[in-house]
Amino acid sequence: MCILDDYSRATWVYLFKDKTEVYEKLIGVCSMVNTQFELQVQRIRSDNDREFMNEPLQTYFHEHRIIQESSCVDTPQQNGPVERKNILNVARAL
Repeated sequence: MCILDDYSRATWVYLFKDKTEVYEKLIGVCSMVNTQFELQVQRIRSDNDREFMNEPLQTYFHEHRIIQESSCVDTPQQNGPVERKNILNVARAL
C-alpha cells in the first residue's frame, strides 16, 4: 500500500502478506498523522478495491469524519500522483 500526502507529497509504503492487514495499518497511519503532525486526516482517496470498502473501515471513516473518495473501476488515471509514484518506485527497484 502506498500512502501519499497530496499537500507535501510525503510517501509511506507498506508491504503486506495479506490484504486483510490494510484495516489495521490504515487506522495506524491515521493515528500517526494525528499524533506526529497534530493534523486530522480529512480525506482518503483509493481505488475501488474490497479492502477499502469493507464495513469496519467505513465505520471508522464515518466516526472520524473522514471523506472517502474512490476511483472508477479500471481507471488508474484518476489516482495519478500515486500511480506515478508507483512507476518511479518500480523503475528505481529495477
